[in-house]
Amino acid sequence: MGKSFSKWGEKEFREYLNGEGKEQAERFVKNMKKGNIAAVVKHVAKSGMSREVCFYALEVNEDGSVYSYEINKFIARAGGFKIATDPYGFETDVILNGFGFDVIYACLEHVYNHIKEYTDLTDKSFSDVYRGYSLL
Repeated sequence: MGKSFSKWGEKEFREYLNGEGKEQAERFVKNMKKGNIAAVVKHVAKSGMSREVCFYALEVNEDGSVYSYEINKFIARAGGFKIATDPYGFETDVILNGFGFDVIYACLEHVYNHIKEYTDLTDKSFSDVYRGYSLL
């Protein structure tokens, strides 16, 4: 029921991350460095081997108030993950295969490594910038 971007290759990732997704990639790296990524597990398969996760980035307005915005579409495209769709065809959550909450860490690492590999936005390793995520 989900759309798949997993058949993308090097060319498609490079074009997306340097074109349509470049601004989002910059914001993702900035928020990753601050630890301002939140993940909400919406559904876990009965087998426990896949889950649907909604990702948010947290930022601060000029007045100091915090706001969040959904980054599911970016995560799915930048990482090559499937994205779930609701009965009306709207894209909803990122589908992650695997068990435990390590799949969220692995997803964020995978997206970051694609950004590092296919853009010039960062030259640091994931472990140098990773500050954790909030699991809600």
